[in-house]
Amino acid sequence: MFGKPKAYDPTKLEIQFRVMNAELITAKKKQQQIVDVNQRGIKNDVFSKNKQGIYDKAYKISDAKAYMNSCDMILDAIKNIKENKNEAVASRSGPSPSTEDSFRIICCSANILKLDSFKKFVTAVSKEMFDKKVAPDLLDVKKCDDRVITGLSGGSHDDGEIKAVIREAAEAFSTVDAAEKVLGFRLSDDAPEPAPTPKQAPKPTNNYAPQTNFHTADISLQYPSAPNGTGQLTTSLPEQVCQHPNLFVCEDLEPVDRSMWDAILAEVKEAIA
Repeated sequence: MFGKPKAYDPTKLEIQFRVMNAELITAKKKQQQIVDVNQRGIKNDVFSKNKQGIYDKAYKISDAKAYMNSCDMILDAIKNIKENKNEAVASRSGPSPSTEDSFRIICCSANILKLDSFKKFVTAVSKEMFDKKVAPDLLDVKKCDDRVITGLSGGSHDDGEIKAVIREAAEAFSTVDAAEKVLGFRLSDDAPEPAPTPKQAPKPTNNYAPQTNFHTADISLQYPSAPNGTGQLTTSLPEQVCQHPNLFVCEDLEPVDRSMWDAILAEVKEAIA
């Protein structure tokens, strides 16, 4: 797979690795900007109740996050090669499987990333370390970690991922409840059910308030011994209490003159004492 090791310039190789790191970190920052912009966009779409806008921006965030995850894996691959470059060059049998996988990740992602430092690594730096160009096996995308290639091409966009993306954006701006109302479903499966709205207790009826309607009650309902239909009395109390015998009010009673109230009250107090 690899040619005979040859002399290489460690300083030149170190510089190239630094350039690759810098370009990759810059690419990550651009993707993070995409995430930030679209999270704010989701907030605005929630307020304007733009359901399709929420989904469109969630897809963009998903793609950006997948790209950044792939970048992290490539950065790990670069680190692994740097730490094992001497072993890769000096070993007659070639690099270890771990280092070989790291080479493959960088080589397979070079065409997708379209970064000059990665192109140079594939065409020149590897040649500095080995007599011939990179073996075709290291350029076989099918043998590369699928997560790296897929992530650089975009997110999975499955329902669970998109739901998580929207929830994260909504939580950042405290708009989870509003987003759930616009989308019509919960953003968190483990979210507690909303507490039921307490029903107001019915207002108590003042049975002694002035009444505008009068009901005629049959006294025989309270006194079984009374002849049916006799002794009808009129009450000003509501229907539910008008049949109590102690609450009947006779129509022929004369109202007490107000001037006599003090005297009556004095007699009552004297009787109580």
